[in-house]
Amino acid sequence: MNNPKQIWKIVNSLYAIPLIIYVFTTLHWPIFYRFTLVEIIIIVAVIYALKSWVEIKFKVGNLIKQNTLTKALYYIGGGFLFIGILFKVMHWPGANISLLLGTLLIILSFIIIFFVDETNQKKQSNPDILDDI
Repeated sequence: MNNPKQIWKIVNSLYAIPLIIYVFTTLHWPIFYRFTLVEIIIIVAVIYALKSWVEIKFKVGNLIKQNTLTKALYYIGGGFLFIGILFKVMHWPGANISLLLGTLLIILSFIIIFFVDETNQKKQSNPDILDDI
């Protein structure tokens, strides 16, 4: 895999794993009972370290924040996720729906950025445009 942007996309999509584990642990699904919050934080820290290493080594920018659609999905999903966490802590109704919706929106932003070619999103400016002046 010689393309550093493909490596970046794979590392960036690894964030979906601890997110799914956290949400399903919060929803009390039996398969995820063995994970604690400390283990999830360690997983996120390792993924962040790997992401930072790839960013420094290959000089790749954050692809999610370069695309408008994925940026919107990412931040809206984060909002729903934090509201769901608040509702879950306060034992208010609607927490499970908010947690699932936020998680699905964030994961959808990872999936879109994994399959969308970012070169199509940016319009290349013509460097010869200044020659006409």
